[in-house]
Amino acid sequence: MKQHRACVARWEPDGGQSDREKHLDKINVFCSQANASLNDHFKRWLSALLLPCALMSEVPFAKAISHIMLGRAFPTSFGDNVDEDSDAFVFQSVAHGDCDKVSLNSFDR
Repeated sequence: MKQHRACVARWEPDGGQSDREKHLDKINVFCSQANASLNDHFKRWLSALLLPCALMSEVPFAKAISHIMLGRAFPTSFGDNVDEDSDAFVFQSVAHGDCDKVSLNSFDR
């Protein structure tokens, strides 16, 4: 949110300072609600109940997660649709093609 706060700080609204403060209040409410939601749901997302989904996921995700579970070194090959970009493995999901690419190295400890 740093970029958004910087833009708002440079913004000179027609309504003056009150519009800027109102906008900053909206950002603060959004951030606090997003943080509260994350804290409420994060444990559920990482529970063992979702482990089968992770292991049945697309090959690069399943391979990274299984290596972590088994205590093995982070994999150095993942198969199709994985690009090596400046010492990081980047994956574009086929099933979720409308999503951004994911750095598989973010799973590495």
